[in-house]
Amino acid sequence: MDQIWTVQRLLEWTIPYFKDLGLDRARFDSEMLLAYSLGVDRLWLYTHYDQPLTGPELSEFRSAVIRRSKREPLQYILGRWGFWSLDLAVSPGVLIPRQETEHLVECALKLAGSARTILDLCTGSGNVVISLAKEMPSASLWATDISARAIQLAEGNARTYSVFDRIRFLCGDLFAPVKEKENHFDLIVCNPPYVPSGQIQKLQPEIKDFEPVTAVDGGEDGLSFYRRLIPGAIPFLKPSGYLIMEIGEEQGISLLEMMGQWGYRDVNLIKDYAGLDRVLAGRTSSVNR
Repeated sequence: MDQIWTVQRLLEWTIPYFKDLGLDRARFDSEMLLAYSLGVDRLWLYTHYDQPLTGPELSEFRSAVIRRSKREPLQYILGRWGFWSLDLAVSPGVLIPRQETEHLVECALKLAGSARTILDLCTGSGNVVISLAKEMPSASLWATDISARAIQLAEGNARTYSVFDRIRFLCGDLFAPVKEKENHFDLIVCNPPYVPSGQIQKLQPEIKDFEPVTAVDGGEDGLSFYRRLIPGAIPFLKPSGYLIMEIGEEQGISLLEMMGQWGYRDVNLIKDYAGLDRVLAGRTSSVNR
């Protein structure tokens, strides 16, 4: 007689299997994949432990478990991930939005909440620029990324949240797509690649084997993009305009010095909820350059 696989029995098998593989969040991953396979939310699982799966549902779950067992990121398997108040589409080849990047949005709203023109560099899935567009309905926004795949994904996410008409998405390297917009932006935000090249192979398989290396690799010391970004932003910012960047936890002191060397004022180094340096913000001169 064939074994009947219920919600409970599947979780009782999958959770220890994922633990044995060394997955940090074995229960969470198991429940998310099962909910995804059934087309329900996680809460539903807790009230339907005795629910048996159909053949197609079981096949879908098994496929998802195999993918996760190979350390493919959960977010890519689900095809969606939460950020700020959004539920964004995510896909292979585009950096996965992370919770710590919410500090970048939080800081931008706090320090430059009256900004009317905003540029988001390295936009990826569009998580930062779309969050700002939702929170700042009177702002006009631009977003650039060197990856055409990322721009396409970000545009789709912007359409989902009805802000596409307010964001101009442009494919290109940092400021290149907005070279005609000098002295235009009140606020520039960026979550650049900042992992030192030599550390990438030490990262979790989910990152080093699946996420785009161009969205992670910050050069030999992790600061390559900042050396372009910090001086490069000055011509594009209005007087007293803000540059706000996500940074690596050990990069704060070096980048504080760099901001000072380029004449930024009111420079703030902001920690995340774990007490780690996470965001660096500064303003340009109050007079036209």
